[in-house]
Amino acid sequence: MASKKNRKPKSSGAKGFWHWIKSHKITVSMGTVLAVFAAYQGYINTGSDSLRTEIYQPLYREINGIELSIQANNTDQEFSSQTFELLTQNGNLTRIPKPLREKITQLYQKAGEARSHVTPIAHKVSILIPPEIKKIRTEVENKTWTEKALVQLNAENDLSTGSFPYVSFSLKHAARTPAIDLRDRQHPRLGNPGIVSWQVKDWARFPQSASDVTNIWPTTWFLGFDERNENWYYLITRDDLTRNHMELKDFLEPTYDTLSKDPEFQQLLQTNKSALDLLEQVKPLVADRVQQPKHLMDLIDSF
Repeated sequence: MASKKNRKPKSSGAKGFWHWIKSHKITVSMGTVLAVFAAYQGYINTGSDSLRTEIYQPLYREINGIELSIQANNTDQEFSSQTFELLTQNGNLTRIPKPLREKITQLYQKAGEARSHVTPIAHKVSILIPPEIKKIRTEVENKTWTEKALVQLNAENDLSTGSFPYVSFSLKHAARTPAIDLRDRQHPRLGNPGIVSWQVKDWARFPQSASDVTNIWPTTWFLGFDERNENWYYLITRDDLTRNHMELKDFLEPTYDTLSKDPEFQQLLQTNKSALDLLEQVKPLVADRVQQPKHLMDLIDSF
């Protein structure tokens, strides 16, 4: 039996109409059926184009943005609620049947609440992490490692021929690719190693995230803990962990233990889950409305 999640919604077009007639075992003359069907078609088609282009298509695009933002859980990936706010202001939100309208409203509320916790958590991490980093590395060690890593990176990447094998890495996890030094335009080179970004979403998935990041973290890249700050006390390397006989999980545990007890971090986890649960319900419903903006049951559900 197909799961509810994968089950396609019943058609609300002609097939849906005939299914409704048969399922209710209604016996009527062909003339009556044709008249009812004509009225049904008139209802379904009247105003459908404006519902699709003015309401459901813009909402679907905006909901996709919400999904990306909630999944990213970083300080840069905000989402827009411009469409929802406009529909609320001009009254067009009431053209959406009440059950779906309420779910959409709840989604925007929960998503906004979840996003409101991301920046405060990132700020707390920016305070918690430097003392832990200073326990395993120094500024001198940072400089020495950087020079060594750049020698290797520039040997592996010939920028003069357009060879950038490091670029594809950024697609696997949030990261900043190595900086290019163009002071000598005839001989461009890499001027700073890349940085794998440890973000709020990674704290939320710890300890599994520690294993996942370890598997894709290049030996010539930093792991960074502040998306806007590249000072050495926000960065670590694989060499730092090896030198201190640590795994990434071991290094992160003290900070995570403190963070996990923080009420705001707990609220982030809860609201994030609520928002994602609502997304799973709302997104396919809005996608269905893009295909067929009006359903027969809307005559009842609109009130």
